[in-house]
Amino acid sequence: MNIRIVLVSILLLVTLKANENNFFISQAVGISKHKVTLVKKSGNIILDQEPTITGNSLNLELGYIYSNKYFSTISYSNISYTEITIDNISLSINRKYEIYSYEPYIGILYGTIKSKLKKSLINGSTKEDIGHSNIYGFQAAIQKKVNTNSYIYLQYKYFKTKYKRIIQEDASVSELSRNNFSNISLGVKYNF
Repeated sequence: MNIRIVLVSILLLVTLKANENNFFISQAVGISKHKVTLVKKSGNIILDQEPTITGNSLNLELGYIYSNKYFSTISYSNISYTEITIDNISLSINRKYEIYSYEPYIGILYGTIKSKLKKSLINGSTKEDIGHSNIYGFQAAIQKKVNTNSYIYLQYKYFKTKYKRIIQEDASVSELSRNNFSNISLGVKYNF
């Protein structure tokens, strides 16, 4: 995992001279969906269950507001599927607009994902390689101010990855790819 990116980013955010209310934290819950592809490399592995393509997500963010129009974030997301849990850490740079009392924003993001197996897709003696991959993508959201320092927001994130997992049973080997993640979430944000 690119923990160095996260540590350097946190240090940059903390060492910036912050004016009043330049930092924010946010928390959101949502639904995630992605594309799953199973490629048989050798032999014939029969899955006991199909890989799930939708899951629940929890998102946490720490952000820094540079101006009325630009801000950046460090985000952590946990996406839970039936058979795996995926952790995602990403950095984003965003452009905010003001339309009446709403503030839509768009941004680009880059980060890394890592997965943890909860349940095997096949019974018996298996070897499943759980890995990690870099991600890149974009996000779009709309937020509305609730009071002086608080917002509610609806956010959509899309990111691509080259995440692959090897499933092996005796001499049979298959490769399971998960990519093109989409996540929609509802959250609250607090400036400090």
